[in-house]
Amino acid sequence: MSTDVRNRVVQAFRAMHVQAINWSGMGVREYAAALSLSPYALRKWRDRLDESEVATDWRADLHPSARPLVEANQLPKAA
Repeated sequence: MSTDVRNRVVQAFRAMHVQAINWSGMGVREYAAALSLSPYALRKWRDRLDESEVATDWRADLHPSARPLVEANQLPKAA
């Protein structure tokens, strides 16, 4: 795996967790304990992503096999 690809994967992993923290309503310490992650590292990732001028969409870096087959606008409308 090239260094560039590895860096993108790690960035996507971090962005996914930061977004999950925000959506979960949990604090960093509680989220980190639930997933056995370092709260220090999560805070650092969150701060770095917040300071970054480039928006990170971790979904764009998913492996094609993990992406949804149907886009949201193609789903049937509820009656």
